[in-house]
Order: sequence, then structure tokens, then C-alpha cells
Amino acid sequence: MLENTLKKYFGKINFAFVFYSDKVTRASIAAECAHRQNKFWEMKEMLYTGAERGINKYIKYANSIGLDTIQFKKDFDDPDIYKITLLTDKNNSKIFK
Repeated sequence: MLENTLKKYFGKINFAFVFYSDKVTRASIAAECAHRQNKFWEMKEMLYTGAERGINKYIKYANSIGLDTIQFKKDFDDPDIYKITLLTDKNNSKIFK
């Protein structure tokens, strides 16, 4: 549904995906790691349609969408990505309350 809407209104609307939370989840970190490899939307789909959670499952998701899983794991373990995701999530939770 979202894809169809974005295609229909391409160039007419702006769309942003916002994590609405005041704390970082491992899933939001996985999504940010995928974003670093330009595969945010593909990872978002995996996270929303997959029932399993945890770093090993996220690595399987990353592999299935064609990410460099070694880089994905490095990014996942990078303290800076935690800080970026935490800051973004906290700011978004204040904006959208």
C-alpha cells in the first residue's frame, strides 16, 4: 500500500520514516545499519514481516537483501550508530508526542 501511494504521488509529496520511541531498539539499529548500505526500505520490510528478532536473525535478513554482512555486523557493533539512533529516536519522540 505504501509503495503504491509513493509511486502515485512521486514528486508531489515528501515521506519520512520515523522511529517513534524514547529508547533505542535493536531493530532500529539494524535498520540504521541497512541505511548505511542504502537498503533501509528493504530492511524495514524484513523487520515488519519477519517474526524473529535478535542479531543473528538481523544478519540473516541483511544477507537476504544483499547487504555486506561483515560490514553490517561492524556497523551494528559501532557505538556511534547507537548514539545516532538514540539521538534521532529521542528527538522524534519529542516532536511527535
